Amino acid sequence: MQICCSQCNSSVPANNIDLNSKIAKCANCNSVFNFKDQLAGIFEKRADITLPDGVSIRKDILGMMITRRWFRRSILFLTLFTLFWDGVVLSIYWSSIVSGQYNTAMSGSLHAIIGIFLTYYVLTGYFNKTYISVNPQSISIRNGPIPALGNKSIGARDVRQLYSKENIQSSRRGISYTYDLYAINSQGKHAKLLSGLENAEQVLYIEQQMESFLHIKDEPVSREIPR
Repeated sequence: MQICCSQCNSSVPANNIDLNSKIAKCANCNSVFNFKDQLAGIFEKRADITLPDGVSIRKDILGMMITRRWFRRSILFLTLFTLFWDGVVLSIYWSSIVSGQYNTAMSGSLHAIIGIFLTYYVLTGYFNKTYISVNPQSISIRNGPIPALGNKSIGARDVRQLYSKENIQSSRRGISYTYDLYAINSQGKHAKLLSGLENAEQVLYIEQQMESFLHIKDEPVSREIPR
């Protein structure tokens, strides 16, 4: 398994770990910490995740393609809100320009920018998908057809472990959860592959399928989704 620093989350090399005292020293930030809590679930194998909604997978002798739809139910409400927002902004712009009140039209620029962002967000929710291409040489992440952040490629041969992380956000409306997928390379560096997923089953399924294809043994990692 991987022992990770409690401060910077870097993987700790074996020669910096004392199994008897459960004390380790991070080579990256020099922190000394107790890793006993990281051993608690060492023998707990995560249950296999069945294919979740919004995800499809295709395998052949050359590689594997996992596709994840961005659509979720909250997009339906946001669509109505965006249509209302854009309608109000456009009507104000139109009436201001027709009446020659150009200063009023310019003062609404911030509202127009918000409307453009909302429209972009809604359209990506309906049309975009994430394409995760995995073969023995590389892992490639692509989002489309509408351009979006998050495209990346890494070498598959250097990946030693994959893990999913849960993020908790608190607001006046309550608590929300999002999930990220990380890869750890042979130097102990953590690279984020996917971020902002709202379904834990999706990210865990993708992790398990990638580990299975790349013949990576699943091991507990500090700060991963609890087993």
